[in-house]
Amino acid sequence: MINDKENIHRVGESIFFFGVILTAFSMPLWNLGMSLGQFTMAGGWLLAGNLKSRLSCATKQTIFWLLVGLFLMHVLGLWNTSDFKYASKDITVKLPLLLMPLLIAAGPPLAAKQVRILFHFLFLGILVSSSYGYATYQGWTGKEVNDFRDVSIFISHIRLSLLIDVCVVMSLYYAYQAQSKVIKLIYFILILWCLYFLILLQSITGLFLLVLIIISAIVYFGITYKKNFLKISAAVFLLIILFGGWKCYDFIFVKSIQPYDVNHNSQLKISARGNVYQNDWTRQDMEEGRLVWRQYSEM
Repeated sequence: MINDKENIHRVGESIFFFGVILTAFSMPLWNLGMSLGQFTMAGGWLLAGNLKSRLSCATKQTIFWLLVGLFLMHVLGLWNTSDFKYASKDITVKLPLLLMPLLIAAGPPLAAKQVRILFHFLFLGILVSSSYGYATYQGWTGKEVNDFRDVSIFISHIRLSLLIDVCVVMSLYYAYQAQSKVIKLIYFILILWCLYFLILLQSITGLFLLVLIIISAIVYFGITYKKNFLKISAAVFLLIILFGGWKCYDFIFVKSIQPYDVNHNSQLKISARGNVYQNDWTRQDMEEGRLVWRQYSEM
């Protein structure tokens, strides 16, 4: 009887791990795959045994309550909504914010080898998604690309960029641990591909977050290392990144934007729908060199 229970628990752990892999692989590719993976995780979670002990450990983790709190914030926000139909749909979409922390924190613990396998399946999904997006960008798939967001075919470009950030950071970690130079080179090539695709996506969010993570890592290791040479090198590298970031911002958002010449005598009076255009020349707010309050219609 005891052996039967142990076998069931082992099967549950295997099912749970398969569900985690399916979820990770599907995140950049397939919403249905994510749902199937989460249901598989839930089934393995129930069969894995020691449920009371696992729940007790989960409730003692601060990160668990922080993630659950994200979902509760949306629930508390219902008091200030007038569209309960949309709000209920939004809450349903965000249910994974409640379920996934519970499944992960109170799930069967994963060994280091399993975490590595999990990461590589996530990276595989990223490579498939980014490769298909690149093929679409080049016009090889026949899909029309009207905007950089169209390069992210399966999920939003912001979500994809954040997943790429995770893969870049984890690749740096595993490349540092790798003993083989060939493995290090493979990780390096994959990182370069991810950086290229982030630039192709034009995801400011993904690029900014990645730079922020790198700066934080430099500061952390610069403080913890005892050797003065490494501390000085980290400080110099950090200054180079900050200076380069400032120069890029100055070039992209300041110097490259040239104001348009505006002829006050050649203004349209009426829009295509027959509404009257207004012009407030006293307000000089600009976006991409264009006056915001030039030829606007309130209707």
